[in-house]
Amino acid sequence: MRKEIEVTKEHDLLSLISGIAYCTVPAWYGCSNVNLKMDMILPKDRQGCRRPVILWLCGGGFSVVDRGVWMPELMYFARRGFTIVSAEYRTVNDQPFPAQLEDVKSCIRFLKAHAQTFGIDPDRIFVSGESAGGALAGLAAVYAGDRSFDVGDYLEYTSDIAGAVTYYGIFNAEKEQEALEAGSDEGWMKAFVGEWTPEAVCRASAVEHVTPDVCPMLLLHGGKDGLVPPDQSEEFYQKLTEQGVSCDLIVVKGAEHGDPVFYQSEVKELVYEWLRKQAGI
Repeated sequence: MRKEIEVTKEHDLLSLISGIAYCTVPAWYGCSNVNLKMDMILPKDRQGCRRPVILWLCGGGFSVVDRGVWMPELMYFARRGFTIVSAEYRTVNDQPFPAQLEDVKSCIRFLKAHAQTFGIDPDRIFVSGESAGGALAGLAAVYAGDRSFDVGDYLEYTSDIAGAVTYYGIFNAEKEQEALEAGSDEGWMKAFVGEWTPEAVCRASAVEHVTPDVCPMLLLHGGKDGLVPPDQSEEFYQKLTEQGVSCDLIVVKGAEHGDPVFYQSEVKELVYEWLRKQAGI
């Protein structure tokens, strides 16, 4: 059977670029170096393209990272006009905080330095992540203007971002450690902070560094999260709004930590609409 059809183009042809090295960091007790890598979903034809970016940070208790595991779910946003970047970062097996924030900032600067190559808009980079990745997204937001965490290459560019979206993130290190200990967990939070002093705990807690200059934020949290209690996002939201920061909080009733409901179309559409308005698309 022969059939002739007429098809209307609905979206750009997308491609996946895997294993892009965005910075080099010390490894094996400082005796060697490794490349940190990212994967991207972006238009195959990027001529004249200036798409907004979602920089995604995987969770894993700061101890494991898989930059590819969330890519299927992030296709939802790639089909709606965003270039997706999923980046790995150093875990606590390598270095405690602030190494992870330094890596995130390095990735932001790398993207800005190569904006033309990848067809992205350097002024519309949004950082998002879940759990530990949500914590890092929050830290990237509150520390955007702090150049003391900008180390490595492309220092002529800032690590400022247009906004941040966090899923069940950790913003108060001390309260999270208390919750972990109440649940008989000695705590990966201590491993993340490193030296457990009041100064170090404060430095690793986004809630302690909110100013009116923080970028717009969207916080999502499960109402029954037993690993990272919802008061983490509630407290952060309160501090942000008190400082006049544009911020929205979505509490998903009955949702637990990492619950699949966060990645259903209903929630994705809410996140997309928020991002779309911030990105002006």
